[in-house]
Amino acid sequence: MKEAPAQEPVRRPPPRQVQQPPQVNATPPIKEEPEAKRRGIPVFGIVAIAAVVLIIGGVFLSAVLFPPATGPNNNTNITDNNDNKNKYTKPKDDKQPGPGTTNPAARAQIERGDKLRNDGKHDDAVQAFSEAIRLDPKSAEAYRKRAEAWAFRAATTTEEQYEISIRDLNRALELAGNNLVERLDTLKVRAQVYGFQGKQDKQIDDLTEVIRAEPSSAENCDARGDAYATLGRHDLAVTDYTRAIRLNPKQWTYYSSRALSNKLIKDYIASVADYSDAIALHPNFASLYAWRGEVHVLRNDFDKALSDYGEAIRRETKNMNFYRDRAKVYVQRADRAGANRRDDLSRARADYDVILRDSGAGAGDYAQRGLILEKLGLRMEAISDFRAALARDSSNGDAQAGLRRLGG
Repeated sequence: MKEAPAQEPVRRPPPRQVQQPPQVNATPPIKEEPEAKRRGIPVFGIVAIAAVVLIIGGVFLSAVLFPPATGPNNNTNITDNNDNKNKYTKPKDDKQPGPGTTNPAARAQIERGDKLRNDGKHDDAVQAFSEAIRLDPKSAEAYRKRAEAWAFRAATTTEEQYEISIRDLNRALELAGNNLVERLDTLKVRAQVYGFQGKQDKQIDDLTEVIRAEPSSAENCDARGDAYATLGRHDLAVTDYTRAIRLNPKQWTYYSSRALSNKLIKDYIASVADYSDAIALHPNFASLYAWRGEVHVLRNDFDKALSDYGEAIRRETKNMNFYRDRAKVYVQRADRAGANRRDDLSRARADYDVILRDSGAGAGDYAQRGLILEKLGLRMEAISDFRAALARDSSNGDAQAGLRRLGG
């Protein structure tokens, strides 16, 4: 709110002389000569004196009734019109520094905690933020950052630490009061922690409040879309991802997320289009081609699927999952009894040959190649693979059934 300008003194016209009505007396008035005439004083002199007196009196009365506004150098005690200039950040008093600390020692501990967190020393960071809270118990920022130090430890965070984090965030919200910036920062962190805990309904509540306050933030819409998707509410997820894309059409992950939700609600054409947009923005990310390939398979468009898996493998030759997925598509196309059935099965075998040369190959990989060899009519080689699978996992059902069929 802008400061109100100093008020100009009101200038009033001199009092208008009102002619008094003649007094009506019971007896006729006695006619007298004017006193001035009797004393020899000129009438115009009396009029002049009266006018001066009236002007002086008017000025005095105006000064009393309408004093000039207090200027910047005036010592008059007036209300500060700036008190509400920024109602979200102004501290209430000297004893309450506000959501962000003005205590130098507390500020130093917060900065130290930030550095420790960045270095991955979460327990030490918790201690630093706790010291900041001791120095300034009213600092919402210190509580929020301690909550982050408790919760953001990747896979090492326990459920108890998440609960401690939530308690700190609740306290930070209490202290934030009308500070909108601090409140929104805290809600965003709490939404993340609720997400880690699998409490998506609460996560969505927090993000909805954030979106109301920051309607132009694509990141917030994307985060809520992820929460809806986790709950399986993909129609609402698509709505939020669409909003995020409108706000930031250059972020490829928004298209990728919407593509997955569209795939899960079986809008395959929209899903392919979204993956294509994501690829246009981020063409070297191999998984995008593989994900689009999956959708092509669901549309029974095996040729396009194989093309996409080929692109994925070309960009990431060591990803064995891409070979596995492509081999499955070759087998699916071969099962359609096309003219190139044997060629497709041979290509599938070649992909599994690559996989089995990798140190990460398992029982399932041997069993799958055994099934392909069986389809190719290579009985002894198939039996060998089924046995190799059972040697690694005696409970593998495909290998057991294969040996029963082949009499191995």
